[in-house]
Amino acid sequence: MELIIEETDWEPKPCGPASGDIVEIEVRWGEVELGRRVRQAGRKWNRREKVWELCYGQVVKLGLEDSMIGTDT
Repeated sequence: MELIIEETDWEPKPCGPASGDIVEIEVRWGEVELGRRVRQAGRKWNRREKVWELCYGQVVKLGLEDSMIGTDT
């Protein structure tokens, strides 16, 4: 039996979405300031899911990561 070991540099996959990925933002009733910021960011309303859709880069720029749903970032 022969065991061959190859060494290569390893780069982990980035965790979380890429900057251009579309993510969902939840704006709850009464979150007026959050709703205003999302609307100004060039958002898109998803009627079926009842969430706002934004590019992840915009979410980070606006500091809205805590309002994201459906991702583990």
